[in-house]
Amino acid sequence: MYDYLVAGAGIYGATFARCMADAGKKVLVVDQRRNVGGMIHDRLIAGINVHLYGPHVFHTHDRSVVEFLKRFTEWYPYRHRVRVKHDNRVYSFPVNLETFQQLFGITTPQEACRYIEENRIATEAPGNFEDYLLSKVGRRIYEVFYRDYTKKHWGKDPRELPVDYAKRIPIRMNYSDEYYHDPIVLLIPSHTRMIQRMLEGIDILLETPLATIGNWRRIAKRCLYTGPLDAYFGHELGRLDYIHVRFEHETVSSCRDYQGVSVMNHTDSTTAFTRLTEHRHLSTPECEPDNDKDTILTREYPGRSGEACYPVADAANRQRYDEYRRMLPKDVIPGGRLGLYRYIDMDDAILLARESAEKNLKPHEFEVN
Repeated sequence: MYDYLVAGAGIYGATFARCMADAGKKVLVVDQRRNVGGMIHDRLIAGINVHLYGPHVFHTHDRSVVEFLKRFTEWYPYRHRVRVKHDNRVYSFPVNLETFQQLFGITTPQEACRYIEENRIATEAPGNFEDYLLSKVGRRIYEVFYRDYTKKHWGKDPRELPVDYAKRIPIRMNYSDEYYHDPIVLLIPSHTRMIQRMLEGIDILLETPLATIGNWRRIAKRCLYTGPLDAYFGHELGRLDYIHVRFEHETVSSCRDYQGVSVMNHTDSTTAFTRLTEHRHLSTPECEPDNDKDTILTREYPGRSGEACYPVADAANRQRYDEYRRMLPKDVIPGGRLGLYRYIDMDDAILLARESAEKNLKPHEFEVN
């Protein structure tokens, strides 16, 4: 009899399983995929480390997460930079002083602040994504960087999206173009190898959806479930909404550098995909490309097909999710981006999984929050 059945071998499930195994618990991990790693799964193709489900750069402000990862992986300090392409012109991003220069010829913080003040469309209490950004940056910046990209990504008009979706968007009055605010930004040579090391000594069954096990309580005392809760209950209360993404990979021959940066966001309405990743720029020194003149690209197409990546956590979906949470038995613990119905980064996944494991190790206590 296992103490824990962990459904999902992504970073959340692997972290939880490792913590439980380190505490002396007997753990079985199952995953419907043929590989571990979930959405951070990567693969060496022609000597280039390809992030199969979009680019994953580790960033955090919490050094305890880095200390935890030391057991399982090496890493390299990294400065992640992203560019935006709109109507065949490339801009610095996140919006910073160089962006103001590219758009308006503005070169000082004072001029940039004055431009914002003169062009923002003031709203006393912005009630949606569009109104909030118009009140912060004005129409030109909103249209170049956010309007059409948001429509493509969410499949909704920005006026239908909540204000909270826009509040994390930075506008910088200096020349800093580093994508993340966090002080620690790292490139991990292989996320898949890291997860494999996390799970060493733990029983694993791949290509095994939880549903195929039947009554899992015959083999385990408790279950960590990292899939969608609506699926766990057979969509009894209706489906939760997710943005799905189709990832299209391409090898470009006789081209060592296709776009000059790891990630290019395509923010105009005429380009069907939202993001183009060139994996060579995310490779670490261990990688040795078989052909130094080829490069590998990944385009991301959001929609209703492909991998469930982003919860659409508006009021209606959040209410339905909360109803599913109340239906969960005490011996089932939700986790991960799908199970918690939250957008979480890799460091968040590790922190939350460790916290959940610590709470569930307390005698006679089941933690489902």
